[in-house]
Amino acid sequence: MNKSLACTQAWLQGFRVAARVLQTPRPSTDALNRSKAFLEQALVILTQHQDTWNKPPVTLYPPEFPYDPANYVEEVRVGVPMVSRRLLIRLVTLQSELLAREATQCRFQDPPQWLAGVEYYEQSLERLNFAMHLADSEYARLVQENENAQSVMSEDASIVQVANGSLIQQRDKYRRAAETAARKIRTVLEPQWQSRDQIKHRMGDRWFNNPAPKKDHWKMREADETALKELEATIERLDALEIREYRMNERRDHHSSESNHNAQPKRRREASGRRIRMDNCSGCQQLFGHYH
Repeated sequence: MNKSLACTQAWLQGFRVAARVLQTPRPSTDALNRSKAFLEQALVILTQHQDTWNKPPVTLYPPEFPYDPANYVEEVRVGVPMVSRRLLIRLVTLQSELLAREATQCRFQDPPQWLAGVEYYEQSLERLNFAMHLADSEYARLVQENENAQSVMSEDASIVQVANGSLIQQRDKYRRAAETAARKIRTVLEPQWQSRDQIKHRMGDRWFNNPAPKKDHWKMREADETALKELEATIERLDALEIREYRMNERRDHHSSESNHNAQPKRRREASGRRIRMDNCSGCQQLFGHYH
């Protein structure tokens, strides 16, 4: 095996080990942090050598993943070396998936950390934007060098699309959970609000001029009202995130249609077929199943 092929295989093996945590419905914080730390170190290595992104790595190896017998995965085998930019697309996309999973975990904490989860979803979308930019750059390079750009773009774009679809599904489920939690709290608070408003109406100006209000009932409502405000803010930010996702996908579709405009009809059909088959796979299979 030549050096560039061995190096490519080492990077993809590291990504596969880091991705294993995604196969667990609710992975531990330690497991997520191990994968995130590995990818952060790997990202530093690749970004420090941007001048070699157009070439397969030869001597640039990934960091060692912390050894854990539970993290054993089948060895990755590849037929041809992969340029560093394509490795980076896979790395950044995997970071996005890990952030989305971390977001999902937030609603299962006690108490749920709703807004923290939204922040992770926002970071996940930013990673996807970066991955899309990298895929566009790689496609432009291949076109300029008259290589088989269509096939490569189809494979790289499908990786980003899979992660994007997973992010949308998880975000929508998170939003539904937030709405359900908000409805439960409103069911408790609405009778209390009605009672408060009735007393307020009966008291008139005395309600506002009371020099020493006891606030007993307000103190009873305070925790629920605070939680409800957080949930409403969560839903609002998730809706804003959905708009950003829509615009990102709109740009991707526009770029894809422009890129395909001059492609031969047969090649367009083949690329489309590959994308459809990818969409029928599970998330991890789509991200890592076609590495070997």
